[in-house]
Parts: sequence; structure tokens; C-alpha cells
Amino acid sequence: MRLVIAVTLQWHYCMRLVIAVTLQWHYCMKLVIAVTLQWHYCMRLVIAVTLQWHYCMRSVIAVTLQWHYCMRLVIAVTLQWHYCMRSASQQYQGMPNTACISYLSRQHR
Repeated sequence: MRLVIAVTLQWHYCMRLVIAVTLQWHYCMKLVIAVTLQWHYCMRLVIAVTLQWHYCMRSVIAVTLQWHYCMRLVIAVTLQWHYCMRSASQQYQGMPNTACISYLSRQHR
């Protein structure tokens, strides 16, 4: 009878060990899944921030190019006015501004 009790207790402790190991495995898998999901969301955040930076840089480049073309236009109009004033001062001694304004208005029609 003592042998039956000893074997039953041994079986009981063995089952408790199996359950403990199974639970430990279960919690380990939950931890692995949690870390994997955390990594997944971290990567999504990195991608989102990278895309945001990309679009920000595209916007900065677009504004810089717009400024560049605006400055080119200002320089072109300034040079055209300068050459017009030089030409008009030679042709129209009295009112070069009026001649330039009429000349430029004809140019941009």
C-alpha cells in the first residue's frame, strides 16, 4: 500500500512539473508574441517617420525650387527693365520710364 501511495505521489508531482513547464512555455510564447508585436509597431513607426521626413524634404525641395524660379524671374525682369531703360534713354531723351512701361507691356501680351 505504501508503494501505491509513493507512486501516486510521484505521479502527482510529475504532473505538477508537466503543468509548470507547460505554463512556463505558454508565458514564454506570450512574451515572444508581445516582443514581436512591439517590434512590428516600432518598425511601423520608423516607416511612418521616414515617410513623413521624405514628404517634408520633398516639400522643402519644392519650396526651394519655387524660390529659385521666382528669383530667376525677378532677375530676368530686372535685367529686361535695365536694358529697356538703357535703350529708351538713348531713343527717348525726355521720358524713358514711359517708353519702358509701354515696351514691357507689349512684350508680355
